[in-house]
Amino acid sequence: MISRRQVRIKVMQALYSYFQNKDKELEVAKKKLITSTNKIHELYIYLFFLLSLLRKRALKKNEQTKLKHIFVEQDLVQHLNFLKNNLISLLFENKELNKLMRSYDLEEEKKLISLLFDELSNLSFYKSYSLIKEPSFSDEKKFLIQLFDRLIASNIKVHHHLEVLHINWADDVSVANFFVLKKIKSLKQETILKEKFTPLFKNKDDKEFSTKLFVKTILNDNDYTSLIVEKVKNWESDRIALIDLILMKMAITEFLFFNQIPVKVSLNEYIDISKEYSTPKSKVFINGILDKLLLDFKKNNRIKKIGRGLV
Repeated sequence: MISRRQVRIKVMQALYSYFQNKDKELEVAKKKLITSTNKIHELYIYLFFLLSLLRKRALKKNEQTKLKHIFVEQDLVQHLNFLKNNLISLLFENKELNKLMRSYDLEEEKKLISLLFDELSNLSFYKSYSLIKEPSFSDEKKFLIQLFDRLIASNIKVHHHLEVLHINWADDVSVANFFVLKKIKSLKQETILKEKFTPLFKNKDDKEFSTKLFVKTILNDNDYTSLIVEKVKNWESDRIALIDLILMKMAITEFLFFNQIPVKVSLNEYIDISKEYSTPKSKVFINGILDKLLLDFKKNNRIKKIGRGLV
């Protein structure tokens, strides 16, 4: 589920915290990294939980409308297609998803769901969907995508709520939103009940990549600092932005210790990450220093890559 780019960002954030913290217990820091990364999956499941609560709220609203006895026809049909949506019904019958959602507390979400539901009833796509006489599976999927994308993914109320529940979730919400939408788009009617919502990592190699990158960067920190300072004219190491230092050190770790990752891939990844997380000039600075270091590494035969074209 989580990509190598997202793993690198998580490691960067963990290294930033580690180097800023006076308590530099490596094992403790490694456990924090693993916990922080796992939070992405927890958030991913939580967002599905919100969708399930919205449907329950629609069911409750319909029951309340029927009990009033005094209503107009529109009151009865407004949420009918939402409740009859077969894709949504099957999705929340998925045993694995239901098991994963059990850890979340309905009581904590009542106010948020009430606010979201009030918004939902007034959204144009919701009104349009409620008027379709016999929605197809394609209609149902399109509706669920719009429901998540327009009501939850970019909703400021949801973001504020996430910050209260878990501060790290605010940083991870864009990643989790992406994976929820990706999952919904991939759903097929005949296999929804068997869909898997784990694991976080695509394979064992991706999982090990995270901790190895973190640990190797820390263990070689002093050596990397010396290598970088040698290539930086008229600059002291303490004048280089910490994020830039960390990104360069992570790149060096990949150059020297990950023999199946092409040098070009590592170089491009860290330059791209710097565009988002560091200063406007960082990409040029990082690229220049890493290019100089790569020349030395190749000259001294320090880069050992496996496979044609990896160097």
